Amino acid sequence: MTGFFAGLVMGMLVMLYEVFWGQGFWSPLVYISAVVFRDLQNVSSPVSFNMVPVITGLMVHMINSWVLTLVFVSFLKPRLKTKNSLVIGALIYALLIFGVMWYIVIQIIDPVMLNLNAYVFALSHIMWGFVLAIGLSRTIKVKS
Repeated sequence: MTGFFAGLVMGMLVMLYEVFWGQGFWSPLVYISAVVFRDLQNVSSPVSFNMVPVITGLMVHMINSWVLTLVFVSFLKPRLKTKNSLVIGALIYALLIFGVMWYIVIQIIDPVMLNLNAYVFALSHIMWGFVLAIGLSRTIKVKS
């Protein structure tokens, strides 16, 4: 559940920014779905609601959040012995994910995502890491 809530917070932060100052509320989800629906690489702005791309983008986003949470819990969490190290480790992990996604992955497979604000996208990853750490520190025994 922690990965779900972390993904939800991350997504809502970007979506709220985009509705007021960016490409439109639905743009992050539509841009994510452009990996599957390639014609959306050329979607016009502001992005309007379209049921199938929005649901597809939401599914891809939440599955990614769940998988990345599973990777963190399986490989990194066992090495983090205190709550402070858990928070720091999750924040570093989140920023690493941002860097790989922004500078490598979406450049290649989903360039329309580059229409999002990079700083907000980075901040949303930081929030994802923070929510991940808070959730894991409450559900998994960690030394203080």
